[in-house]
Amino acid sequence: MKNVKNFSISLFILITVSLVIKCVAAAAIGLGNDEVYYITYGLHPALSHFDHPPMLGFLIQLGTLNLTVINQFTMRIGAIIIGTGSIITIYFIGKTVRNERTGLIAAYISVASIYMSVICGAFILPDPPLLFFVLLSFYFFLKYIPGRPEKAENSDIWFSFLFLGLAIYSKYQACYLGFGVLLYIIFCNRAWFKKKIMYIGVLIPIFFVGLIYYWNYKNGFAGTSFQEARVDLFSGINLQDFFREIGGEIGYYNPVNIVLIIISLYCYRKLNFIKSVYFKLILFCSLPLIFTVWLIAISNGTLPHWVGISYMLLLIIPAAYLDSKLGSLKFPAIYAYSMLTVALIAVTVVYFGIVPWGYTPKTNDSKYAKAVNNPPPPSNWVKDLGHRDFTLDTQCWNKVNRRYKDFIKEQPEYKNYPIVGCHWFISAYIDFYVAIPNNKKFIMYGDISQIHEYYWVNKIRGELKKGDNALFIVTSHRYISPNDRFKSYFSGCRLLYRAPIFRGNKIVEFVFIYEMKEYKGKKNKL
Repeated sequence: MKNVKNFSISLFILITVSLVIKCVAAAAIGLGNDEVYYITYGLHPALSHFDHPPMLGFLIQLGTLNLTVINQFTMRIGAIIIGTGSIITIYFIGKTVRNERTGLIAAYISVASIYMSVICGAFILPDPPLLFFVLLSFYFFLKYIPGRPEKAENSDIWFSFLFLGLAIYSKYQACYLGFGVLLYIIFCNRAWFKKKIMYIGVLIPIFFVGLIYYWNYKNGFAGTSFQEARVDLFSGINLQDFFREIGGEIGYYNPVNIVLIIISLYCYRKLNFIKSVYFKLILFCSLPLIFTVWLIAISNGTLPHWVGISYMLLLIIPAAYLDSKLGSLKFPAIYAYSMLTVALIAVTVVYFGIVPWGYTPKTNDSKYAKAVNNPPPPSNWVKDLGHRDFTLDTQCWNKVNRRYKDFIKEQPEYKNYPIVGCHWFISAYIDFYVAIPNNKKFIMYGDISQIHEYYWVNKIRGELKKGDNALFIVTSHRYISPNDRFKSYFSGCRLLYRAPIFRGNKIVEFVFIYEMKEYKGKKNKL
């Protein structure tokens, strides 16, 4: 009983320290380009969306109190809460497959990964609800699938399928959990095919899949077509993309964790540190997604977090292995807290903009001495100023908003102008940090591959009328030429305002505001 209490205290301390660091990061670091884009999911809820299912939007609505308080912390609080829930759930999974000690080790080594602590713990992305519901679903599957059907609790069956459905409604990768369970039943426990409740239970995730399908059916299968276009297995071999994926996975899930996974898999046959039924279920539910992404990566660009749920499940195996080999928990504890310390240092670096390779001239630099009151034209700075400084996206957009307000004070005749953008990856910052706080209409123009969800958002907000003028705001480190991107939509443009953005005593970028003249009335096509 004493050991159980100690494990609970250790888990509580780990969760508390992790929670504090996540809250500091959420409050200190501005939203990333994906995060500012996903505000559209919360502002305009739907049965599904262009990029992903809608669970993320519901989480944003919850964290912002139904959009009552919108800022970077409230946007992220939902992810922080369920990210904490993921740590607790992985503890209970480890406890189920072996004991409380294994659960605590699993919590330690999962927290030591960027995926668990950052992507699924501090940022508002589709992955936090995905991982949370996948882990919950797997936990309940774990309680009955390896055993005899007559001993299963019906509540476990209902919960496993419910959380699987919610996971699929968060992100498509969750389908691989259901696929893994099906493989396990086929190869290891066919008795479950005789249970009627399984066929009824599977209707729950099918219901959520049906909602996604219905949205795509009503919208010309725009979302599924977009996802299919990202995967072309016949586009030729590109080993650079493949090795980039492998390197990204090593970084996201921690090289130490990768080594531990390999060692534990190698040693399992000799040591049998967990029951074979659990070992097989974990492999069936994790490896297919990893192999699929590797196959795609041979000929397509992929992203390391696509396989995140698989690695989090795989970490249960090295956790059990370490439990069987270690006399104390010093190593996993020190390991976890060391990684959390590194994360805190990273937050500090980003917050203060400590980027040695970024180009940030001082105000007395001869090249930019006159830039304070008379910024140079784009051709002089677009290739250098702020181009390599990734911290500008997380720190300077509030300052862009202040520059917009200064512009409106200086030239109030433009205060009622709507604002336009041309790429979700960049212009969503203007929507979140400028348009929404100032209650300005923001419309995105371009091909659907460039504007994504804004194709539908435009219709909700009300598109421009033919002949209308608008403003286009762009920064030097994210510069897009309005002449190039808006020539099909507007008759012309002219530069109205130029101003530097400072961090400390340095100019880190410029903000430019253009007038877009006479909207031609051309609409975006699906």
